[in-house]
Amino acid sequence: MNLQAASSWLHVYPKGIREVLLYTKTKYKNPLIYITENGVDEANNSSLPLKEALKDPMRIYYYHSHLLNVKSAIEIRC
Repeated sequence: MNLQAASSWLHVYPKGIREVLLYTKTKYKNPLIYITENGVDEANNSSLPLKEALKDPMRIYYYHSHLLNVKSAIEIRC
C-alpha cells in the first residue's frame, strides 16, 4: 500500500525500509544498523478532540507496516 502523507510530495512506502535494509545488508556484508529516527508526515488537526486524535489509524498503520518490513529484512539470510 502506498499512502499519501500530509505533504503532497511524500508517500508512505513501508516496503522501502525493507529494500534499503536488504541493499545495505548485501552491499556492506550485514553491518550493524541503527535506525534512529522514523516517522510520518501528518496534517495537524487541532479541532479534533483528544479521544479522536489518539485513535490515529494512519500512524498505527505506518509503524506496524514498517516494523513488519524491518523484521522481514532481519530474518533474510544474505
